Amino acid sequence: MTRLSYVIPSYNRAHVLATAAESVLCQLQAGDEVVIVDDGSSDDTPTVLDSLRARWGGQLQAISQANAGPGAARNSGIAAAKGDWIGFLDSDDLLLPGAVALARAAIERHPEASFLCGGRIEVTPDGRERVLRGHHVPADPVRAMRGFLVTHRRSLGVGAVVARRDLALRCGFPPELVFAEDNVFFARCLGAGRTITLPEPLYRYHLEPERVQSRSHWRDFSVERMIDLMFDPAIVPPAAQRIKDEALAAAWLSVFRDLHRLGRDGQARGYFKVAFRRHPLLALRWRYLRKYLRGLVGLRHRESRRVSRA
Repeated sequence: MTRLSYVIPSYNRAHVLATAAESVLCQLQAGDEVVIVDDGSSDDTPTVLDSLRARWGGQLQAISQANAGPGAARNSGIAAAKGDWIGFLDSDDLLLPGAVALARAAIERHPEASFLCGGRIEVTPDGRERVLRGHHVPADPVRAMRGFLVTHRRSLGVGAVVARRDLALRCGFPPELVFAEDNVFFARCLGAGRTITLPEPLYRYHLEPERVQSRSHWRDFSVERMIDLMFDPAIVPPAAQRIKDEALAAAWLSVFRDLHRLGRDGQARGYFKVAFRRHPLLALRWRYLRKYLRGLVGLRHRESRRVSRA
């Protein structure tokens, strides 16, 4: 039977850590485990870990390290994990009941696969929920990577992916990033592995106010560096390099979209123009052009409440 390890990084989340961990631990079978990485917390996290160890014994592995950020913490968990496949969960999110069984069954049905993507339930700060269902990913790694970065711009959630251990070790999370480090991991896994998809939501993701506000930090973030990390030639195949420029333009358009939604249209237009110069056909897609035109007259994007696909 396939053994699963779930890695949970945590930094000063003692008040929610046990709930997150037990949403996974209660679903595990013999040989499975949860690996919690305490990323230099200064709160009561050690006490919570002692309590979890007393209750769950060998199915819980706990690691403590100096604060190094979420990417480095997940990498430490991957290195310590004993499972054949590795899943992830943030310490303020919840794995949905039955998620482990769904993932295990899909993995065992597809021995050729090395990466699994599912859906999620997103909970906004005002309590609204959106169901983001997992969408089919092409078998060809380059098409899969292009679909994620350019064609569909579909959202993946860190609690809705599971990677074969060798692929997780190879791809890793870039420690230098504290924002979008998970997207780099997703892109690398899609480009370097063979992906299968589950339509069902696998976890509940709480979009806390600080996560919403992180979208406004683009000024301090290098989009170009993120794309360079996604297309690391030591990880993704040479064939993927041909879509790198298009992916960079799409990333700039993603920044444009987020800044438009935040009402920062002057700054947003700058990113739109950069993307247009790089890839005009992509920038002129209606989904982007209409936001550019709305921004010119001061109209805001209206967030959809419909059920969406991830």
